[in-house]
Amino acid sequence: MGPVCHRILFYCYGGSKQFWRRSSLVDLGGFEASFAACGDLDVLCRLNPGRRQCGAGAAVLEGFFQNQDGISRATDVSLREQGEIFAKARAETPLDMMYAIDPDDPESVAAAWTTLGNMAFDVRVPWHPDASRDVPFAVECYERALAVVPDHLAANHNRYVALAATGRADEAERDLATLTAARSALVRGQGFALERPPVVQSCGTTAEPTAISTSVAATTVKAWNTSWNPNTRGHGFGQPVANAIAPIV
Repeated sequence: MGPVCHRILFYCYGGSKQFWRRSSLVDLGGFEASFAACGDLDVLCRLNPGRRQCGAGAAVLEGFFQNQDGISRATDVSLREQGEIFAKARAETPLDMMYAIDPDDPESVAAAWTTLGNMAFDVRVPWHPDASRDVPFAVECYERALAVVPDHLAANHNRYVALAATGRADEAERDLATLTAARSALVRGQGFALERPPVVQSCGTTAEPTAISTSVAATTVKAWNTSWNPNTRGHGFGQPVANAIAPIV
């Protein structure tokens, strides 16, 4: 168990089965009625700044029904609401809540922004087999690092990689022209692996978890495709499509 901090900036860390303490939900003012599909994600995002904890129940998720004609699947409502919720969470989650930084040390702050950018460039969702990328946010984080330390090697290099990997190599090269020849050669010469500055994750703690998820288990388990199948007597469980992994902490 533990706080989740940075995870909520990228995915619904509670998965599909969530429970909250009623008192915690009341403290937040309840659900946001304007959201038709992502009210649970909004609650998790609003729990986070209060440094509340999330625990993972040791229960296996065998399958759940996904309505292909429902709001989340048949419309773009869910995606639009996610975008709004994540944007707000990213704007309101303090950097020092996610990483142990010294606000008076520019290198410390730049390293933290670079680390957050790295996570955006390689988002690992426990129940998805493949990583995803949020390149715009990754680049934003690298640029925030460079606003603090303009010649920060890791931030410069990782921004170069993010731009080059998404068809913006000309922009990446143009920006290197603002550096000295030696520095730009160093940035370019690091290859295409992300640089990872040493940063310590830092999250506040509370005595007890306020959100519990039973969507993941302590060992790797199979999640199941839930397309309608009349042979399953209405449960909708089909072929295994992904792995869900260990507890959220």
